[in-house]
This record gives sequence, C-alpha cells and structure tokens, in this order.
Amino acid sequence: TYKMCTSKHEHPIPWIVILGVESLIIILGNIVTIIVFWKQRSQLKQTSLLLINLTVADLMVGIGNIESVVIEIRKNFMTSSSCETLWGDYVVSEELFGCASIGFLALISLERLYAMVWPLRIRTTSTRKYVLSLGVVWLLSGTVAAAQLLGTAATLITEDIFIWFVTMYLFVCLTIISCAYPAVWFFSRKEDPRLPPNRYKRNKELAKTLFIVTLLSLITWLPFTVVHNLQFTLKGNVAIGPVFHDATQFLQLANSFINPVVYCFRMPLFRRSLREIFTWTKATMLHVREHQTCS
Repeated sequence: TYKMCTSKHEHPIPWIVILGVESLIIILGNIVTIIVFWKQRSQLKQTSLLLINLTVADLMVGIGNIESVVIEIRKNFMTSSSCETLWGDYVVSEELFGCASIGFLALISLERLYAMVWPLRIRTTSTRKYVLSLGVVWLLSGTVAAAQLLGTAATLITEDIFIWFVTMYLFVCLTIISCAYPAVWFFSRKEDPRLPPNRYKRNKELAKTLFIVTLLSLITWLPFTVVHNLQFTLKGNVAIGPVFHDATQFLQLANSFINPVVYCFRMPLFRRSLREIFTWTKATMLHVREHQTCS
C-alpha cells in the first residue's frame, strides 16, 4: 500500500484504462467463481469454504483497486491537495485482502496435506473447525491492515515495525506452503488402500490444481513484494523506474483473476457449473428479450 494521491509518479490515461479493465475482469471472474463453488459445495465439502473465502479475498482486491483507479482519474483533473481532501492519503484494503489471499493459500495447502495424510479423518472434521481456521486468517489479515493504518494515519507505530510485521506474516505463509506441498507430493505417490481408487484420484487431482493456483499466485506476488520491500529498505537510495513499478503492480493484480482460469482448465466440476450458468443466463436474456418484443 502506498500514498496514491501524493505519489510523484502520475499515471497516464492508457495505464488507468488498463488498470480499470483489469479490476473489472477480477470482479466479474471472481463473482462467477463464488457462484460456481457455492453450487458445488455438496461435492467439494468443506474445501469449498476455503475456496470461496480465497475467491472473496481476490474479489475484494478488485473492488478495492477501483478506488485506486478513481483516485488516479481525479489526479489527472485535480490538484493533489484537492485529491487529499476528498479521498485521503492511505488505502489499507490492499493489505487486508492481499494478506488474506496469501493466508488462505497457506491454509489450503495445510488442508490438502491433511486430506492426503488422513483421508478418512478429514471426512469427519467438523465445519466449525473450518470456520474457526478461516476466522484466524481473516483476523491475522485484519491485524496487518490495522498495523498499516496505525503506522500511517495515526503514526502509533514506526514504518520499520510495520514492514517487519508484514514480512514475518508472508514468511510464515510461504514457509507453510513450501513445506506442505512437497509433503502432499510425497504422500500422493502411494495409493491409500482405505480409499476407493476414484476418490483417491479426485483428491490427488484437486491437490495438483490447488498447487498450480498457489504457485501462480506466488509468481505474480513475488516481483511486487520484492520491489516494495526494496523501496522501504533502501529508503530511496536506489531508484526503481515507474514502468517497472507499474508492471509489478499489474502482475500482482493479475493474481486475482488467474485462479478462475486455472479452475476452468483443471476442474471438470467447475467447467460443468460454468456452462450451466452461461446457459441459464443466455436463456434468461432470450426470455426477457421475447417478453419485451411481445409487450
């Protein structure tokens, strides 16, 4: 998160348009994804709760970025002081929902490891425990956002403390992911005699899909994280070009609409539900058009 209105780098109109289109794609793609996973919750069981919360976090990243787009538009037509008065200096939504997205990826990796190691026990795991784990991720993400607000708006903590806190949060999440998926791969090599072959295969395929989602998320997040950490660490001693900065921001935002694409290619359930939604939407539009013609 950075000062949008007081930034020295003013974005041109084409970049604002690109950012706006990307935000709309994120919003539409994740709304459809939430609908699909809600429809398939009986087959995906409690895993659907994790995927829905991950998708909600990505959706809110897109919605929050609309605010950034509006601020950038106003910067092109108003003075910076007017922008500060109307919109404020700080945007904390990126911290909240960005950290939540990474946190849910870590939680999903643990859940897939649990499913591979104890496939029978996970079936009896209560929904309450899933909800509790989701609450922990939202709480930790909210703490990061609160630290950002306290450090910038209220100046109650220093910038160094905030950066240390965010870095530790990301380090823990990355460590969990880095340890969990190799373990998932190790246990997936052996068929479990306690499970029917089709269910074992389904668990393995789901683990592969979620690993791809996690890997792409880390690839898209890493350049943005490195650039911003360098900016805070080096304190302006090394200049980072605005084009490179914008490219990493675009890549980081792309994380929020890559997931639906992966689900579409990797999950037959997702494709089938998506097809049903579009078929229903098309039929509804035709019905409305016929009704308007008749009237």
